[in-house]
Amino acid sequence: MTDALPPPPVPADCDLRGLPFMPLHIDRLQKSKAWLRCKRTPALAFYLLNLWMRAWQEAPASSLEDDDDVLADAAMCPPSEWATVRDEALRGWTKCSDGRLYNPTVAELARDAWEERVKYRQRTEAARRAREEKRNSNVAENATEAKPPRKSSVTEKAPTVTTSVTALKGEGQGEGQGECKGKGQGEGQGYLEGSVPSERTRAASSPAAPVVISPGNGVSSDSEGDPVLPQPPLALNLPSDDAAAIAMRLCDVSPPGGDWRKALYRQGLDYLARATGKKPDRMRGFLGAQLKALQDDPRAVFDILAEAEQREVAEPVAWITRAVATRAGSSGQQQAVADDKALMERIDKAMTRA
Repeated sequence: MTDALPPPPVPADCDLRGLPFMPLHIDRLQKSKAWLRCKRTPALAFYLLNLWMRAWQEAPASSLEDDDDVLADAAMCPPSEWATVRDEALRGWTKCSDGRLYNPTVAELARDAWEERVKYRQRTEAARRAREEKRNSNVAENATEAKPPRKSSVTEKAPTVTTSVTALKGEGQGEGQGECKGKGQGEGQGYLEGSVPSERTRAASSPAAPVVISPGNGVSSDSEGDPVLPQPPLALNLPSDDAAAIAMRLCDVSPPGGDWRKALYRQGLDYLARATGKKPDRMRGFLGAQLKALQDDPRAVFDILAEAEQREVAEPVAWITRAVATRAGSSGQQQAVADDKALMERIDKAMTRA
């Protein structure tokens, strides 16, 4: 009965397909009774090895379907001979509750390999998440640094009419008292004693033309109803090249003089650093390898980087490497066709001259 059969010796999701390596303990095999029987029947060793290798690539690993046609095919044994060698070839195999045959030695090796594969996948996933978090953090920091400040001390609020009138009133009182007690004393009271008038104060104290509030001339009024002159725009103290690099994507870059190599190692390197979370110096070697693969064509590498940025790929290094390899392969085929065509033309010319 199926219920009385033992459970499988490996997890149900144990899948080693894609892993071409299977351990073979030579000393353990040579001392086994199965290999002792193979000394008397060498063909049996061929069948055993084929069964072990097929079971390694099955799912679950170390198992085979309990069907004579499948087993004979897995052992690479002629169907007419399978009935005579079946018992010897399947000695030690156990039928489990899932209806499949398992080899205990192959199952032991498969469990160890499966545990290593699971650990590797967990490490890879953790590293991928860490890179993604770091990349998102760097993008957020770059976006914050690129935002211009709201206000700057460079631009101050323009003097209002009230400020000008107050300053003129103080100067007028000072000059009026100066006629009785001396102009020097009057001017000292007009401004604070012992202080040097600032540029803003001197501008406010000078006679000003009346200001007319009108939507057409850009003059508005403050909360007290006084007119406020328009303020000059705030200027960022950034070099023109850096400011353009912040706002420009790779697909919009057009280097002056067609210097794509400079653009690749500037805007392209900056994109790789932001996308991978690594320092630009660590990505220079990667760019050099892609240039070498595309026969030192910086424009081609730059176009691939621009496409990666536009697609917002999650793994830019792997994606760019595959794209470069694909383009390099197509370029190689085109070059081979061109070489063959040139060779045929030279042969035709030689035959024509002959």
